[in-house]
Amino acid sequence: MIKVFKLFLNRYLPQAPVEWVARAYVNRGMIYGQRGDIEKEIGDYSAAIDLAHAPVEQVAEALVNRGITYGQIGESDKEIADYSAVINLPRAPVEQIASALFLRGVVYWQSSDAERSERDLHAVLRLEGAPLDTRVDSHLLLAEIRIATSHWDDAITLLGDGLREGKGAAPPYQGDSTDIITAFFDSSLQPAIRAERTRTLLQAYRDTDAVAQLGEALTQHLGRLHDLPSPDNLETWAAAWEAAGQGIDAFRLPLRLFRTGVDFLKAGGTDRGILLDLNQEERKLLEQVFNLEAET
Repeated sequence: MIKVFKLFLNRYLPQAPVEWVARAYVNRGMIYGQRGDIEKEIGDYSAAIDLAHAPVEQVAEALVNRGITYGQIGESDKEIADYSAVINLPRAPVEQIASALFLRGVVYWQSSDAERSERDLHAVLRLEGAPLDTRVDSHLLLAEIRIATSHWDDAITLLGDGLREGKGAAPPYQGDSTDIITAFFDSSLQPAIRAERTRTLLQAYRDTDAVAQLGEALTQHLGRLHDLPSPDNLETWAAAWEAAGQGIDAFRLPLRLFRTGVDFLKAGGTDRGILLDLNQEERKLLEQVFNLEAET
């Protein structure tokens, strides 16, 4: 495919419509990105951005893609600059503006700038015509920020609004809650507070038919506990979820995976014999979560 785009750009560039040339640069850039050739990827996106009279839609797409690529190599200032360029680009498609606002909000949050992050995420929610998945993701990130900054009630409201909005879509989209679970884990070590908040959080997912998303996030969260917490910390964490999820059939499997994963971590994360309490398919899920090589 790279050869096709290269042939087109080399042979037909002078007489080809500008929109075709811009599209070829963007598409080739994405292929370079899939191959891990960052320098050529950025070069093609830049060529599309700098192309005279290129359609605004393709310029906006190239800016968002280049911003993401800059983020992957740790150049956050350039990443933010590209997202800002999209946001300020006259007649840019609403989908690209929403993506740029959300992604810039992510970068600000990763830089511990909660105020500017929340400003961008709320801008997504006010943006008429913003794609539903970007709106849901914005709700979830806002909820994560609110948990991390000790505004629990606001977090639950934002989370519920996002999950509810995603539930009504066709097909439903309720995002990835792994970051929310991680923020919740870090928010308090007090068993009583954990128990109360776990019940509230689980109820928010039950009310929006999102228990499956919560279960998956709870399991994936285990793989992020690289610096092993104390056994007592892990045990109060597991006990809170087991108490909250008792009697909920849809949560039975996630709880079994979660308990086994916690026991594995409590033992130092090395005793794979603990995983043998699970069947082969369930064990494979935890092996992937903990990045363990499959047994031969």
